[in-house]
Amino acid sequence: MAADYVARDICLSGVCPEGFLNGRCREPSHWAAVRASPSADAEPRDPNRKAMTMAHLLQTAGYNMGHAITHTDAAKKLAGADGGEETDLQFNLDHASHHLAETQDHLKRLMDHIKEHYPQEAAELKKLEKTEVT
Repeated sequence: MAADYVARDICLSGVCPEGFLNGRCREPSHWAAVRASPSADAEPRDPNRKAMTMAHLLQTAGYNMGHAITHTDAAKKLAGADGGEETDLQFNLDHASHHLAETQDHLKRLMDHIKEHYPQEAAELKKLEKTEVT
């Protein structure tokens, strides 16, 4: 059984039995139906799925990083303000932390995708992983 993000990617990559990129494919309630369907383990029909996955993972990581920065900046302003609302500060810190974790998750998935589908790039990643940061 596919996880929500896999079900969503199935919908958006063309395997969804209801058709490619229809309006319902953007709704989490629809992902649950796809997750439970036999097509959830099928290969996407679109031959460009590797590129689509790469684009999706990059875009989602970038979105989450940008959102984390926005909430970090808001937290900095609230922390330095007189009479700042503690609940607003905590909300922004929690939200920034959530988006940083999502960024990390999508970047890991991106690295896994590259290692699985792009051998030359995977070899370069392997070299980078052995490099010490100074």
